[in-house]
Formats: sequence, C-alpha cells, structure tokens
Amino acid sequence: MPPDRLLYIDDEPALLEICKLFLEKAGDFSVDTAPSAMEGLSMIESGLYDAVISDYQMPDIDGIELLKRIRAAGNTIPFIIFTGRGREQVVIEALNSGADFYLQKGGDPRAQFTELANLVRQSLKRYRVEIALIESEQRYRDVVEDQTELISRFLPDGTHVFVNEAYCKYFGRSREDILGKKFTPDSPPDDLRDVRILIDSLTPEHPVGKMDQRVIMPDGTVRWQRWIDRAIFDEKGTLIEFQSVGRDISETKEVETALRKSEKMLSDIINFLPDPTFAIDREGRVIAWNHAIEEMTGVAAADMLGKGNHEYTIPFFGERRKILIDLIFAPEEEILKLQYHNIIRREGKLLIADTSLPHLHGKKAVLWGKAAPLFNENGEMFGAIESIRDLTGRREAEEKAGLLASFIETSPAAITIHDTDGYFLYTNQKNLDLHGYTREEFFALNLHDLDVPKDTELYDQRIRDLMEEGEATFEVSHVRKDGTILPLQVVAKRIRWSDRDVVMSIATDITERKRSEEALRESEERYRSLMEQSFEGVVIHQQGRVIFINETAREMLGAVNNEKYIGKPVLDCVHPDSREDVKERIRSLNDSLNQIVPPLEEKFIRLDGTVFDVEVIATKYFFEGEPAIQVAFRDISERIQAEKELREANRQLYLLNSVTRHDMANQLLALTGYVKLARETEDDPVAVKDYLGKIYSAAEALSRQIEFTKAYQNLGVVKPFWQSIERYCTQTTGKTNISCECRGIEIFADPMLQNVFANLIENSHRHGERVTRINIECHENPEGLSLVYEDDGTGIPEEKKEMIFKRGYGRNTGFGLFIAREILGFTGMTICETGEPGVGARFEITVPKGVYRYGGQS
Repeated sequence: MPPDRLLYIDDEPALLEICKLFLEKAGDFSVDTAPSAMEGLSMIESGLYDAVISDYQMPDIDGIELLKRIRAAGNTIPFIIFTGRGREQVVIEALNSGADFYLQKGGDPRAQFTELANLVRQSLKRYRVEIALIESEQRYRDVVEDQTELISRFLPDGTHVFVNEAYCKYFGRSREDILGKKFTPDSPPDDLRDVRILIDSLTPEHPVGKMDQRVIMPDGTVRWQRWIDRAIFDEKGTLIEFQSVGRDISETKEVETALRKSEKMLSDIINFLPDPTFAIDREGRVIAWNHAIEEMTGVAAADMLGKGNHEYTIPFFGERRKILIDLIFAPEEEILKLQYHNIIRREGKLLIADTSLPHLHGKKAVLWGKAAPLFNENGEMFGAIESIRDLTGRREAEEKAGLLASFIETSPAAITIHDTDGYFLYTNQKNLDLHGYTREEFFALNLHDLDVPKDTELYDQRIRDLMEEGEATFEVSHVRKDGTILPLQVVAKRIRWSDRDVVMSIATDITERKRSEEALRESEERYRSLMEQSFEGVVIHQQGRVIFINETAREMLGAVNNEKYIGKPVLDCVHPDSREDVKERIRSLNDSLNQIVPPLEEKFIRLDGTVFDVEVIATKYFFEGEPAIQVAFRDISERIQAEKELREANRQLYLLNSVTRHDMANQLLALTGYVKLARETEDDPVAVKDYLGKIYSAAEALSRQIEFTKAYQNLGVVKPFWQSIERYCTQTTGKTNISCECRGIEIFADPMLQNVFANLIENSHRHGERVTRINIECHENPEGLSLVYEDDGTGIPEEKKEMIFKRGYGRNTGFGLFIAREILGFTGMTICETGEPGVGARFEITVPKGVYRYGGQS
C-alpha cells in the first residue's frame, strides 16, 4: 500500500524539516510542508492529502481559523493542532472547532514525533472507518430505497429515524410526516396488542421476530401485512433501535382463507358423516380421513393424511392392496379382469360391495362399502371417496335374535312387556305357569287385575319413576288365578316397542325367600329375647360401634338406658390396658375364617370410671342381615380378687414357713450348739460366760422371729376397709409435733394400716436422733394419690434407702418397715424413701386410683 500523504503547516522552517524527517522515517507517511496557513489552505483544496498537521500561532491566520475554514468547506480530513501554546482555552476551542487531536510541542524530540505519528495513525483509522460507514449507509439507503418491501427504523420510544420510499407510498405519507415522529399505522386493538407483545419479547439472544397483522388503510379498507422485526442492541446489551421489514400479503391471505374454508367445508362434511369415510386423490394419496374411520381403525387422521401407496388398506387387511375405492379410477375391462366378486351393485361409477375381514381389532368383521368419484368445478374427476359400514353387529344380531327369542320363551324368570296403562303386549310361558292362566286369558287382563290392593296404589308412582330413571327394582305381590298370593322380585326397564315407550318386567318367584325371611325374623326375635334374659352381658358391634346391649351388660357397665352406649365406640368401655388385645381380636375375626375367639380375660370400665375384670367370648354374628361381632362377658372381679388373695396367702405362708423352718431352725441349732459347748467347758468360767452371752443373743433372735410371725399372720385375716388417715397420724407425742394435711381422705387398706404409721413414727423417734417435727401431706396427681411422711431428723443414707425395707434389717427387730410395705401392698399401694440425708427422712406412699376417696364418698 502507498504511504499516507500528510501536509504539515508551520511558520518555523527548522520544525518543518525535522518533522518531515521523523514522520517519513516511520515508513508509512509521505510528508509535504507549507510555511503559512494560506499556502497550506490552497494545497489542501487539491485533495491530495490524507491528513493535516498545523501549528496554532502563525502570522496570517492561526491554526484554529485555518481549521474552521476547512470544516466550513465541508472537508472532514483529519486535522491535528501541533503547537507550543498550551492554554486550556486554546485546546477547548481547537477541539470544539473539529480538531481530531491537540499535541503540545516540547520535550524529547523522538518521543514527541513518535506520539505525533501515533495520533496521525489514530486519526486516519477513525476517519476511514467513518467514511466507510457513511459509504455503507449510503449503499444501504440506495438498496433500501430500491426495495418493494416496506422498511422502517425507529427508536425504542417509537420515533421513526428512517423509512424508505415504498413505506411512504404504501401509507400515503411523506418522509417529513413520519421521520422524527411516533408514527403507528392504524390497526385493530388486538393486532396492536400482539405487536407490542412481539416487540417486548425481543432480546439480545433472540433479536428477531415475525408476525402477520392487519392494517386499516386511509380509505377504510383492511390489508394484511407480514413484518420481520429486528431489535438492535449495543455492546452492553442496551436496546438502541428497531428495524422492521414488511410486505403486503392480503392476496395471499385471501387465497389461504378461501382454501381453508374449502378444506374445512369438505372436512366438516366428511366428519359429519356417521359412517367411516375417507377420500383419495388421483395419485392415491389420502386427502380425507373422518372421525368415524379413526375410531374404526384406531389410526388418527394426522397419521394417515397425505399417505399413498395403498397405506389406507393396511388397517383393514394388514397389507397393501387394491380395494373398492381404487376401482373408481379403473376402466370397466380392468374391473372385470380383477373379478371383484364382492361388488353387489354398480350404478355407473358408483360401486357398492361388502367383504369379510379375517381380523379387525382382533376379531372377524363384515364390512359394507360404497365408493364414488369426486369432481371439481370443471367437472374433472380429481379423486374418489368411500364410506364403510360395519355389518358385523347386525349380522351377529340377526343370528342371535332367534336365540334370544328362544331364550326368553324358555327363561326360568317370568318376562312380560306392557304399556304404561298396564295392558300386556308380550308374555313368556314361565309367567303363564306362575299365574295359572292360558295365553288368551292372560292377554285379556290388565296389570291392575294381578296386583294386590296395596301394590295397585303404588303403580302410578312406579311408572313415573321408571319413565324418568329408565329402570327400577322392587317387590310386588300378585293374585294367581286360584286366588293365592304370588310374591315377586321385579326388575323393570323402559324399552321402545313400535315407536313408543313401554315396560319390560323380569320377575322371579320369591315365595321360598319370603318364608326363609319370616323364619329368620322369628329366629332373630327369639334370639334377641334370649340375649335380653341372659345372665351374661351381651354387646353387639358393627365396624367398632355398639348396635345392641342387653340389660345385664347395662347393669354391669352402670348404664341406666341403651342411649349411653348405642352408636358409641365399643372401645369406650374397654380399659386402656386391654384395648390392643380387643383390637387384635376384632382384626382376627374380620380377617380370618374363625367364627369364635376363645375366652379371654380383660378389663372393662364402668360409666363412673371404676374398673372391673371380665371374661369375654367374641363370635362372628349377622345382626339384621349385616355382619357384626357379638361379645358375651361375665364379671370375674371376685374370682380375680380371690385368686389374688390366695396368692397372697400362699406367699405369706411361704414367708412364715421360711421364718419358722429356716430362720428359727437356724437360731435353735445355734442355741443348742452353744448349750452343748457350755456344758463341755463348765470348768472354764470365762468360756461358759461367753457361751451364755451367745445363747442369750440366739434366744433374743428367736423371740423377735416369734413376734414377727405373730404380727405377720394377722395380715389379710380381716378384709380391707376404708380408714381415715387423720385417725392414725393427728397426735402429739412428747416434744414431737405431728401435723396432718390429709383432711377428709380415706384409704382402702388392711386393718393393720395403723401399724404402718406407728412404725414410721417409732422409727423417727428411735433413729432420727433430733426429730422435733413430723408432717404428713396428701397430693393428688394423674396416677392417683401421693401420701408423704416427713421428719426433720438425721435422715437415711443413700445406700440404705432400699435396704431398710428388707426383712431382718435394722438395729431393733428388723421387721417394721418390711411389714409396713407388706400391709400397703395388700391393696396395691407402694412405699419408698426419698428424703435427703442430714435433712430428714421422707417416705412417699403411692395410692392408686380407686383405693382412696374423699369424705366417705363411695
């Protein structure tokens, strides 16, 4: 490429020479010089230069004035001010006048001219880009102006910045009417909304959109246009402009609309046909495939339209072959040659035939078809159409009709057909046999002659319901010819007979069922009476809710009448401890073939909340015809208590036996042993004295054991009864004050309950060392009653809290607290020590619900 030609203007000859040398040494410049602005101006007008470098301060005119004259002449050549003047206002004026760059002289020459060369290059590059852009835009405008398409460009706010001549002519506007204004062609509101939606949807990733819209022309006519809109974004993704290219497609739309109407009309006509129908063109391609044939073949129209090569025969025959519709296009001799024997009638080009298919939807089928040609408006045959009808059902119906008539006549049920007034139109032989009439006699009767009086009154309502609902099931009683009553179960259905609504009745003799129901009712009444008089409680429940309860069960559960339990959950009368067992029993009876669950022991709850023990037998049962579960139970509380007392007595006997046979035997053995040793050492007074001491200890132990058995044998001898707590603990002994905060509370306990409090008070005095106060309190909680005994003595060490209740432990008899626990346990109470060592002893007695009461409450 030739070097760029530069003109350097300066009134300093030395600078002209050195600047020329440095710039040309760079290799891409050719530099001419001018010593004055006026001479330089004439040289610039020659048009030979690519850029100008000028000093600012010169004799005739300065560099800025030179620049102004050049720009005024329309010359946009790059212009650089190169001067020693560095005032700020000079720089601003130079740039405002159109200078590309401003460079101040001074400093290192090489660096100075290198920078100047770079500024020249930048100016030239930018200038050439601008020139190219201007030329490109001009070419663009020339091309756009030559286009027949409508082209416009507008800003995001709708202001137009460009429109071509075709756009102006189409809308009958001048450029001055459109440019710089927000021009919008008149369109229906829906179309304007769609345009806005399209414009708003354009993004840097998807900047182009396309749509068809209507435009209302100045003369009021409506035209269709197709527009392609492009959104233009800058490098930051900011929308700066839109470009739209459109064309008039009104004629295309008219053709498309007419075609769609025509196609829709043909499609609607074919789809309206009830018979499966399809059509093909002269090339054998499917051009219509209606809903009925979709249902027959299972092939959707979308999958068949446009297909050729006999594709339409595959759903019927499983292969490609010629069928009736193909013969429409065949000459007569070809039809004869094919020997299509299924054709049953031929009327010119109209062909009618039937055929058997080995399988259609997996079964044999008989089809009837009719094919005809299709002609256009010029009378030219452009295709063929065929309608098909499935005769399989009709043929089968014809075959079955005889069988059905035979079946009805020989049916074991009585079948009649009568009109809404009750006159008979048909009867089978079974009906005649049941009523005892001949056929002639029966048809002379009306339905009212057969109904018993109460059913005659219901006839009109039954007919109305039957006509509305279409069918009905009911029981009715007829009078036979011999006067006896015939109970019937009737299924009636509304049917058509000779173009009118009539009633077909299928009746079954239910004489035996009625007898069985009556016998069952009598049996249930007898059974209900037995259950009411039973000594055992009986409850029947369905789906977990009580539906029957006898008097014995009501009394045991504390109910005055049935309303307390009927309809309530059966688990309400079952103690929580037994509910899971009851649920499992119900599941077992419902899910298995077992008819009965063996006797089980459970706990029930009375209405007043008291608990009692029962023995239960559960059985599957039908109550009034519905499956249910019958529960029979008896109160075994006394037996359970007797068994408990027996176990307690055996335990006491075992303990007494242990004391007498084991503990006392051991002490007797020790005592007799020491006596023997004392005799053998009677000459040694010291040894004898030692043995005598041990003999005395053994005797004391025997005495304590005898005292224990005397006390223990009385436990449980007398039945427990209600005892006031205040009676045993409200007293003052010596310096110890005993207070009781259990006013009005009684405990159901063994008569030896007083020994419990006496033993606790004695232990406080004996072992508490400094006891001055004893306090007894009662606190009720969800589990029952908590009775607390406290003193302010030395307390009991942690490691001895449980040992003090063991038999034989302690410095005295060792039986006090052991017997106290036994006395309390006899009626279900427990005792434990929970005091803080060094602060005092604290004994907590837990009394379960039902073992305490307030103020003599029963």
